[in-house]
Amino acid sequence: MRMIMTADYEEWTDEKGRMHIRSNEGAKCPVWQSDLKVRDSKERIVKFPNRPGKTKLAILRMVCKSCGTLHSELPYTVAPYKRHARETIESVINEGEESPL
Repeated sequence: MRMIMTADYEEWTDEKGRMHIRSNEGAKCPVWQSDLKVRDSKERIVKFPNRPGKTKLAILRMVCKSCGTLHSELPYTVAPYKRHARETIESVINEGEESPL
């Protein structure tokens, strides 16, 4: 499965409290540049620094019409295969670096 990272997206929360995203960029297969067909979505728990507790994120899964490869669409704020948001991971890494001053 491949990840498609999107920086330009719409975000909304459904009646079950899950956060959904949908790209404004028009997702294409990174290998064939073909259109993708929505297959389903899967739920993932993510911890964002600006939200209390854990957030359920519905990740859209799409299939390439040419090669049949499965792709997951992630917002740029979420690190692939991690439960913490990208901002949280980067802040922890930067805390360990020595200040140049």
